[in-house]
Formats: sequence, structure tokens, C-alpha cells
Amino acid sequence: MMIGQEKQVKKVVLAYSGGLDTSVIIPWLKENYGCEVIAFVADLGQGEEIAPLEEKAKKSGASKVYLEDLRLPFVTEYIFPMMQAGAIYEGKYLLGTSVARPLRENEAADVDDPLFEALLIMERAGREFLWVTEEGRLAGILLKEDIRRLAGRGRS
Repeated sequence: MMIGQEKQVKKVVLAYSGGLDTSVIIPWLKENYGCEVIAFVADLGQGEEIAPLEEKAKKSGASKVYLEDLRLPFVTEYIFPMMQAGAIYEGKYLLGTSVARPLRENEAADVDDPLFEALLIMERAGREFLWVTEEGRLAGILLKEDIRRLAGRGRS
């Protein structure tokens, strides 16, 4: 890119919390960049706070909202190691919110990937595979474990 030229932003995947900052940034991004905004919501164990987020993100202007259950990887890959390391801020605060950011952003980066779409369809349908058709004929079967491996998402 040459100096003075701006790259056109077509799509943004936003790690959406439902708070003031992320709710206000959706219409701002659309207005200032003319781009599509996709909201990614990570369920890290927030409980009832998760339920209204899809509607709130769409009302803010998100074209799509993805919700991914990250509770197990959050606990096993972030919380347990944090506790083992004694990661406490100012001697009294656990670092829950800041520790969640790398996991949430890493997962949000995959949202616009067709492999992520296939995984999402399978998880919502409770299936371990998808039939793949081409020109109306069966072309193969796509297994959830194969998609995870291709996408570099080794979790089950």
C-alpha cells in the first residue's frame, strides 16, 4: 500500500461483549468505514448475561452474530494455568477479564472462515458430520474432527 492510500475495509469481526464500547462501535464502524460488522460473542460462563446479546448486537447494526461456548477451553487453557502461576493483580484481583481476551480474539478471528461456518452448523444441529453435495449428487461426508484439524482447532 502506498503512502496516502487507504485500504478499503469490507468486513470487521468484532469481539462483542454487549457493553457500551462494543455496542457503540458497531454503528460507528459502519458509518465511518461502510463495512459489514459481524459480532462474535464468547460464552465464558457469564450465565444469563449471554441471552440478550444476539438481539442487542443486531439492534446495534451487526449483520451476523456468532456465539461460541468457550467455557471449557477458558477454564482449562487459561484459568487453571493462571491460578497455578498465582497471577493476581495488586495482590487481590484475579485476572479473569484480561485473561479471556486472547482466547476470545483468537476464536473471533476464525468467524468469517467457511470451516467455522461448517462447524457452527454441525454444533447447532448436534451432528458429527455433514453431507457434501455437488450438482445435486453426494460428493462426500465432512466429519467434525476433520474440519477442526483443517482449521487448526484441535479442541473437541
